[in-house]
Amino acid sequence: MPKLKEKLPKKHFLNTRQQLYKKHRIEGYSKYTSARKAGYSHAYATQAKKIENGINMDYFLEKAGLTDTFLADYIYKGLDAMKVISANIIYGDADSKTNDFIEVPDWPSRHKFLETVLKLQHKIIDKPIIQQSIHLTSIKQMVENVADFRKSRTVSSGMAREPKSIS
Repeated sequence: MPKLKEKLPKKHFLNTRQQLYKKHRIEGYSKYTSARKAGYSHAYATQAKKIENGINMDYFLEKAGLTDTFLADYIYKGLDAMKVISANIIYGDADSKTNDFIEVPDWPSRHKFLETVLKLQHKIIDKPIIQQSIHLTSIKQMVENVADFRKSRTVSSGMAREPKSIS
């Protein structure tokens, strides 16, 4: 990994929108949201990679302390997340009772941290398992086939005729 000083030329000035984009990214907003808050159009905000290349965002994230090591440590701590809950503790034969706070594992938070790690490692892909466009086409064809079948059937004297054969 190159040193931070090598990444950014000595005289590199950012325009106002780039500075706002950088500020919002460091605050934790997504690329698109940061671009929109900085004043970029929707079309340009969807291509936020161009903005980040122009301002060398990796340099500023590392300068702000968001190094890979820091993020890895933060995620590691998140996998051990705990939460404090109140509990009614009853002693003996329910003669004495006390309210207390205890720490228990925070499973939803741990799951979210693990899911994030797996997504970063490309072990979970954020795309639907079922491609709806393919199945939607199949359903449309099935409905059209049923409609054609109903049209081809004619009722004469109470009995249905066989549909025409397709050749």
